[in-house]
Amino acid sequence: MKKTVLWVLFGLLVILIGGLVALNYLILSEVPPSFIIEKTAGLKKETEAVAVIEPKFSFISKMDSTDTPNTKIFVELGSEKTFLEEQTAAFGIVDKSDYESLKIPKTAKIACKGYWAGLESVFIVEDNGSFWVVKKRMIDEESTNAETFEVIKTIKY
Repeated sequence: MKKTVLWVLFGLLVILIGGLVALNYLILSEVPPSFIIEKTAGLKKETEAVAVIEPKFSFISKMDSTDTPNTKIFVELGSEKTFLEEQTAAFGIVDKSDYESLKIPKTAKIACKGYWAGLESVFIVEDNGSFWVVKKRMIDEESTNAETFEVIKTIKY
């Protein structure tokens, strides 16, 4: 009987500590304003915190025997990592302040670009409300249409 009471008390203590740790995390963490979504249901208005997953690009680059970069391009959405394609170029993330000069739409959540031997590749991710839309643009040195992106993948969220 004594052992049972001790085990019950121990279990309650574990649950209490876990709850305090979670409460401490919620109190100390700052929730950015972009994570707050307002919902209206009839006349009642309620606000709930929703974790918004922001897209990221990642790359795996290897140089071949002629020092040419071969890069695998991925888009990451939370814990999901989706392969887009492999290209001969060195890639990097484009800073938002460079979007206008590179003719990247303001609606792009993130952009990356690669360049090699006169060919520039730009990938962007846009949010259409229920899907992430991944688009690509390839421009060579003689191209005149630098604003045309083609959809290469849609990912539901």
